[in-house]
Amino acid sequence: MTIVRSRAPMRIGLAGGGTDVSPYPERYGGCVVNVTLAKYAYAQISASSGDISFEAIDQNKKLVFSRQGFKKISGSELTLHLALYREIMEQFFLGENVHLNVSTYSEAEAGSGLGASSTIVVAMVEAYREFFNLPLDNYSKAELAFKVERIICGQQGGRQDQYSATFGGLNFIEFGEKDQNIVHPLQLS
Repeated sequence: MTIVRSRAPMRIGLAGGGTDVSPYPERYGGCVVNVTLAKYAYAQISASSGDISFEAIDQNKKLVFSRQGFKKISGSELTLHLALYREIMEQFFLGENVHLNVSTYSEAEAGSGLGASSTIVVAMVEAYREFFNLPLDNYSKAELAFKVERIICGQQGGRQDQYSATFGGLNFIEFGEKDQNIVHPLQLS
C-alpha cells in the first residue's frame, strides 16, 4: 500500500502583514518579509479499499464517508480537508472520487498567529501532489492552498501564509493581481 507523508513549516511575519489581504494587493501591490520556523504541519495520504476518511489528529476529529455518500457533506468541522479533496478531484479526476485516507497533525494551534490552518492545507497539497504525481510547481501549490482556504472555504486572511509554507525559509514576497505573486528568497550571511 502506498503511503505519502509531507510537512510544511509555520511562519512568523516580520514586516508588511496586512498588505497581502485583498483588496489591498490588487489595488496597490503588497509585500511582506517573513521567515518559517522549525514548527510544522504534517499530512499523510494512503489508499483506501472502500471509504474516504479525513482525520485531524491534533484536534481529535475524524470523518469517514462511503463513495456514494460523499457529495452530501457540508458544514463539516474538517472543512479544509473536504474542500481540498473536492478541488483535487474536480481539477485532476473529472469529479470522480478516489478512495483515500487523509490525516493531518499540526504542532501549532489554530489562531496562534503562525499560519497554522494555511500550513495544514499546504502540507495536504504537497501530499496529494506526490501521491498522484500532480503537475504542480511551488506557485501552483500556494495558489491552490489559497483558493481552497480563502475563496472556497471563505476563511479570512491574506496570501503570505500559503506562500511561506510552500517556499519555506526567509523571504521577501510581493503580491499583486491574481497570479502576480513573486517570492524572493533572502540570503543572509
